[in-house]
Amino acid sequence: MHKLCFIDVETTGLDPKKNGIIQIAGEIVFGLNAVYTVIETFNFTLQPFVFDEINAKALEVNGKTEEQIFSYKEPKEILTSLIAILNRHVDKYNPNDRYFFTGYKADFDYDFMKEWFVKNQNRDFMKYFYFPALDVLQLALFNLKSERASMPNFKLGTVAKHLNISAEGNLHDAKTDVLLTKGIFMHYNQVRGEQNEM
Repeated sequence: MHKLCFIDVETTGLDPKKNGIIQIAGEIVFGLNAVYTVIETFNFTLQPFVFDEINAKALEVNGKTEEQIFSYKEPKEILTSLIAILNRHVDKYNPNDRYFFTGYKADFDYDFMKEWFVKNQNRDFMKYFYFPALDVLQLALFNLKSERASMPNFKLGTVAKHLNISAEGNLHDAKTDVLLTKGIFMHYNQVRGEQNEM
């Protein structure tokens, strides 16, 4: 069995060291023999750290105001809740028991989450997740090589629409983005599973 943790973050900018996280959403999914089961979901809104820079354009993309984000819970409280979830499904003391950190353009989310753990003075990120991250963008690109030239871009929403995958909510909401990312992943893994059974 392999353990996937689909994660998407919304942030106050593009630099994980300078900017902060304001939303973390995810789904923990177990996979065995091309059968995938959602084990647990989470969706947290949180304040950036006081030393995090806030880019006005990033907030505009997220549809948030500074007043809103500073009404959210503090990062350390969210970390405690997230770790409780992660601990339910892996043994961080067992180096063979880790999640595959799974996302769309996954390195962005991976780097932000890894730095966010550090900012929270917690060094256990690598005890929960394998390196490198599992990037659904690369999975989609490999499978859409012959169609890429006709697509206007390769953003998450564009690829999902191309594959007739939808989810309730707006793009740039972490929960919606996780559902679309998982939908793309499942699309290709279901196809592969069916082919392997022939």
